[in-house]
Amino acid sequence: MSSDPFRELMSGLNAKLSGSHLGEQRDREAEEAIAVFVLKHYGLEGYKRELKQLCRETYNVPALRLEMLQQRFPTFPVYLAFRRVKKLFDKTNLSSLFTSFVSLPFMDDYGVLLDSLEQGLLATKPVGMVFPWRALPGGMVLHNCELDQTQSGVKLLWVYRNKKAKKVQRLVLEPLSSLLRTISQWTPDE
Repeated sequence: MSSDPFRELMSGLNAKLSGSHLGEQRDREAEEAIAVFVLKHYGLEGYKRELKQLCRETYNVPALRLEMLQQRFPTFPVYLAFRRVKKLFDKTNLSSLFTSFVSLPFMDDYGVLLDSLEQGLLATKPVGMVFPWRALPGGMVLHNCELDQTQSGVKLLWVYRNKKAKKVQRLVLEPLSSLLRTISQWTPDE
């Protein structure tokens, strides 16, 4: 009994497409969970429906996105963007956080994020890239905010010389909950 090559090709293609669709769905769910985490931190859960409607109108996506928080609350002190970092746990361990930070998977994604943003935004706000991290509600955030040394919590500070900008820069990796506590004095403009 011979197999049908066209059927095998189509079956493989359908499997890839549905896998890609499932990945996109998981990313939307993860980003929405993180956006809700931020809303809850500031007692803004009541805005969820309005923000989801904005997402439908803007992106034709029925899920909440972090970018909608920026649109609705432009005074939020950090520009937060969601990224799913590929191969994060394959290449990241405790020692790599200290010995090869620049080569970790999230560094390329952060660079791409910074390159995609307008210079005006970069000049006015620090940028945080939020990504899921196993068993950590809200995930982790890699950002370039100035540190509040009085705020408790664990933060990994990486100081490096940016060859493009020709200056010393700092990046911080910490749980999103820790960053939100640092900027807890923020209140939305109604």
